[in-house]
Amino acid sequence: DGYFATKKSYRNYRLTFDWRYERPEGLASDAQFRGNSGLLIHIARPHKVWPRCVEVQLMNADAGHIFAIGGANFEGRKDAAAQRAAIKAVGEWNHEEVTCRDGAISCEINGSLVDKGTGAMPDHGPIGWQSEGWKIRFRNLLIRELD
Repeated sequence: DGYFATKKSYRNYRLTFDWRYERPEGLASDAQFRGNSGLLIHIARPHKVWPRCVEVQLMNADAGHIFAIGGANFEGRKDAAAQRAAIKAVGEWNHEEVTCRDGAISCEINGSLVDKGTGAMPDHGPIGWQSEGWKIRFRNLLIRELD
């Protein structure tokens, strides 16, 4: 368990990336899969497991859910129906887009808006990726700062 993070701090940006879990041999149902990962944004110092930040969930069954951890703040609204329809089966690539602007955060998975909200505090900081319990792959990471 742990995470890696950017050295640079970000406030207003659009982050896109692809992710997928390796499908365990013999997995009969995605509902049985327990891999857990997350995108950590606005990470506050000190760096520790787990930091004060906002997490965009990458657990396959709840991907895209945005919530505060470690004493951070965020008020989000998840669209569970859009989330269920958007997330692909364990082992398939998903495309994710996270937009942060002045404390507002939104998350799209495979083109569908899954969660959005406001009041992120901290509202800036490094960006990190964490993993617990199973192998996850990332590709095509792109951070574009917004004016």
